[in-house]
Amino acid sequence: MIPRLLAAMGALAFVVSPFAAEGQPDLQGIWSNATITPLERPKELAGKAVFSVEEAAEYEKRILQETNKDRRDGDPEADVGRAYNDSWWDRGTKVVPTRRTSMVVDPPDGRVPHWTPESQKRAAARSEALRRRASASSAGHPPVDGGLARPLGGQNADRRYNQFHG
Repeated sequence: MIPRLLAAMGALAFVVSPFAAEGQPDLQGIWSNATITPLERPKELAGKAVFSVEEAAEYEKRILQETNKDRRDGDPEADVGRAYNDSWWDRGTKVVPTRRTSMVVDPPDGRVPHWTPESQKRAAARSEALRRRASASSAGHPPVDGGLARPLGGQNADRRYNQFHG
């Protein structure tokens, strides 16, 4: 009975998740966020919660063309701006199976809600606490350039950054 029900639900079947013994959702396994469905609904799709099959295919085609890092059209500056080719990206090639126009489902407009004044105050207090803690822990230590945790020297002086071969 349940397998037939899930099969009848089609694309919605993926939202059913098992629960762990303590009642929490069981999120074990391998997860991927490789999809071209945006987090927030784009302004040009305002009021449209779900694509038709044809609209989804057209959207996928357009987004794949726009985000293709292997293109060589445009001026040299645009080409350099796409310096990391598509093999470095894993953004997916399809919209989500439900064909929603955004990952945000609530509120219904598909947009992340603005912060309330209370949540803004909490975030500011958290940022200030982190700033004070970082300032206290680095007292007396000079900043290091280049984003490295320590200056290179000794046996590392002749090696290039991020090359993992000997």
